Amino acid sequence: MNAVDELIRLYAKQLKIPSFAEYQEVLRQADPSAGFSDLLLELMKAETASRQENQNRRRLKAAGFPYLKTMEEFDCSQLNDAVSPLFLQELASCQFIQNRQNVIMIGNPGRGKTHLAIALGLKACTQGYNVLFKNAATLSTELCEAKDNYHLGKLERTLAKADLLILDELSYLSLSLIHISEPTRQAEISYAVFCLKKKNKKTKKKKKKKKKKQSNTGERIGLKTNVQIRAQ
Repeated sequence: MNAVDELIRLYAKQLKIPSFAEYQEVLRQADPSAGFSDLLLELMKAETASRQENQNRRRLKAAGFPYLKTMEEFDCSQLNDAVSPLFLQELASCQFIQNRQNVIMIGNPGRGKTHLAIALGLKACTQGYNVLFKNAATLSTELCEAKDNYHLGKLERTLAKADLLILDELSYLSLSLIHISEPTRQAEISYAVFCLKKKNKKTKKKKKKKKKKQSNTGERIGLKTNVQIRAQ
């Protein structure tokens, strides 16, 4: 490596454009007749792609998925006839997040609700949304512990930053509240999660008001409520 290459790597690191340090690879793949502007454009494309990939990787890690599942792997035969593949494609577009709609999945265990929720979460991540996947009972416990340790506000802010909050096994939480200690307190703290959206709306009153009311698409999914996907 000559002195010029070393300087290029140094400046690329300082400017946080690591793809530019690999300019020789771009040169090898470029058309021999390509001009300087063409080469610069290819470098910028490579840097953009690298940043998008890194951002997507960070979003996937922050989402906290227990495992990865895709829409392509989902067995549509597990759904009832009221749910069409076309509707699943509509959900996969993640337009419901933009429309601030909730998705509620209802059905017996083993019907693919968690699979579908994770798959939709992955789609949202690839489209640039911040996603957070939580088991409802685990989140309820975390909220109680956060309150006891006086950092409930920090956890609430983390939840509020998510564009899409996925709560798994929500119905099991409602049943378990009957058997655990301090059920009322845990239920009240858990309910605060569902109020975060309304709270966030109040802090953004300067924005143009939308006449659309928040709606649920749970009646159409047809998968007692085990998964809720909540658009923040």
